[in-house]
Amino acid sequence: MIKKVIVGINPTKISQGTEPKTLIIINASDAIVYLGTNAMIAADGLPIEAISGTTYGKYVNYYAKGDYYLYAAADGKTVYVEDGGNSIQ
Repeated sequence: MIKKVIVGINPTKISQGTEPKTLIIINASDAIVYLGTNAMIAADGLPIEAISGTTYGKYVNYYAKGDYYLYAAADGKTVYVEDGGNSIQ
């Protein structure tokens, strides 16, 4: 199930668990969001591009395991997340 998540400067947990699953992230905001671990700062995470016209930034991992967090340089960024049916939001 796809969930809408509002991302900001504090880490937002989007996925967890030790079983492999597909993780899909769609960035519908006007700014880059970053994927990382709880201990990271935004600039150290994997960047997911902002929306550009009708093209959304996206990230897909077909074998995601563990905890994943999203960050942004400012609060209020809209992202959609699907984590193989195990969404925690």
